[in-house]
Amino acid sequence: MNALDRRAFVASACAVLLPGCTPRAPVTRLSFSSSMDMARSGSYVWMNRFSEGLRAGGVTTELYPNSTLGREEVRIDMARLGLLALDETGAGQIATYAPLYDALTLPFLFEDYGQFDRFLLQTGFLDEINRQLVPYGLKVVDVAILGGMSGLFNTRQALRQLADFAGLRIRAREHRDLMLLNSWGIRGTQVAWEEIAQALETGIAEGYINPPLVPLIFGHAGQIRHFCDLGIYPSSRTIVMSRRWYERLAVAQQRVVDASVEAARQANRSWAKKVRASELSMLTRNGIEVSRMDAAGLEVVVARARASYAKQIDIGLLPAVMRYWEASR
Repeated sequence: MNALDRRAFVASACAVLLPGCTPRAPVTRLSFSSSMDMARSGSYVWMNRFSEGLRAGGVTTELYPNSTLGREEVRIDMARLGLLALDETGAGQIATYAPLYDALTLPFLFEDYGQFDRFLLQTGFLDEINRQLVPYGLKVVDVAILGGMSGLFNTRQALRQLADFAGLRIRAREHRDLMLLNSWGIRGTQVAWEEIAQALETGIAEGYINPPLVPLIFGHAGQIRHFCDLGIYPSSRTIVMSRRWYERLAVAQQRVVDASVEAARQANRSWAKKVRASELSMLTRNGIEVSRMDAAGLEVVVARARASYAKQIDIGLLPAVMRYWEASR
């Protein structure tokens, strides 16, 4: 979607959200890409708990699931304008404005979710990101954990050795994914998430990199048949807040928002810990075979992925990334 199309879409969304510009009680709008599924969607767990906290504090909320308000680039524009209070988005959208945020997409950087949370919250990383986001009217308040680490789904076969990767066509979100997939001998194809179901049906894409629960959340279990549990990177979605919306609030309401963010984080982390214990068996029960690479193949996969860091992120940012990483160990 080009800039003109995005402006037109945002304008039409404004007409829907603010019909006739008729005065009414302020409504806090929260947008996310998944369904309203407390059992399977970590994003919804986060947004639901945040919404509960706001409502308990006297703030009216409306939730917009399933990318109802458009693609990620459209929704983040709406957050910048203050039309959305919070949006759940991908790391790539934030990295557009704060390139250091690409660190979260580096494969095999984090040992576990404990290190991931320390990297975000205890090293100054998120503070630096938010300093870079100030001119754009955005603030990252958290990430919603979606379950276990991301792996490789496909429609064709179990992946147990490097040779099994040959010939696969896997959905790539952007250029960085293409480079990673190519390093493994996989053909990447760029497909918008909103179009992935059709791409799987037609064979344009034969799979994707995602956390374990994704095909169950989005109804792909009839097409996706295999999951390789690689532990590529933490499965998360970024929760970004509109500074324009927040700064319009009274101080007492800002305190409600801050407390609700913390409550949402705790609810999401508790949910994620429980779901990680059962999600692989959930895949199996839904007809998706779970496999793991042999030791030799996994060593090559990890080595090739790490060798691509200089292509995955601006090489000038790597020293800063590694400083934050060292502080998170």
